[in-house]
Amino acid sequence: MSALLLPGVLMAWLAGCWWSADKIGNHFFDSDLRLELKALIFCALAPLVLVDEMLGGVQFQELCRTRAVITINTAQPQGRTVYLAALPAEPVPGLMLPVQERRLAYIDADTRETVLSFSTLRAEGGKLVRATGGPHLSEPLTFNGRCAPGDRPSVLNSLGLHLVTSKAEPDWPSP
Repeated sequence: MSALLLPGVLMAWLAGCWWSADKIGNHFFDSDLRLELKALIFCALAPLVLVDEMLGGVQFQELCRTRAVITINTAQPQGRTVYLAALPAEPVPGLMLPVQERRLAYIDADTRETVLSFSTLRAEGGKLVRATGGPHLSEPLTFNGRCAPGDRPSVLNSLGLHLVTSKAEPDWPSP
């Protein structure tokens, strides 16, 4: 039932935009251009419900470009045995949309030194999505709300790092 809520709200929004465009357009002089004016007003009103996602998507892409990169934190990373450690996700302040950043690191199993580190980012949808969707429907409608460095396996292989998964994860070490 909740799957129909978002499409229903969008249809109601579009109907309200058309009604508003019709009422505003009727206040202008009787002309052959009245229909074009109404269509122009409708086209201006319709995307307003998603403007926070459109602007937030630009901010999110820039954040992905700067933060979702792999950083080599040691001078000699070759051939080490590492495990993956993660911090809990933290909110990123100052953006139009709620964004969570999760910092992860590959830690040397013997010395507990950070060898590689990176962040993954997850954006929630705009006000429309958050108001109508449940926790499973919080993805943005206008862009992909997840990003992470895509070349992790190739970086691990190129450095000759050996990944172990059975090691207990210690507290996040300082880089």
